[in-house]
Amino acid sequence: LAGSPRNYELAQYMANQFQDFAFDMVELKNYSVRLPYPDKEKPNAVKLFDSSGEVQHTCRNIEVPLNEFEKNNPTTPLFNAHSKSGSVKAPYVYANFAEIDDFKFLKENNITVKDKVGLTLKYISYLFS
Repeated sequence: LAGSPRNYELAQYMANQFQDFAFDMVELKNYSVRLPYPDKEKPNAVKLFDSSGEVQHTCRNIEVPLNEFEKNNPTTPLFNAHSKSGSVKAPYVYANFAEIDDFKFLKENNITVKDKVGLTLKYISYLFS
């Protein structure tokens, strides 16, 4: 997670690797950036409602571990790292991986994404290699 002690450890590790590879100059710079962080006491929630307002599905806020490393190391709760917290209520549309072909498919089938929340899959390249 950006700005975390572990993030700094990894930056130091990479700087040492570059020095070991004989780079002419290696330096770490600190930047002050305002970043939101997940609140473990009040985690983000994504809920899908039906037309009568009943909750049909609540998304989990922790990823399922995919390997032994993830099983044995703490994970960060899911959160939207690039916007402030808030509530959004709108119709939603499933957009697969949100790639160009996915939006072409929606358009060809007269499905609009305007004024809707897009639900997409997270592409993890190593799962498909």
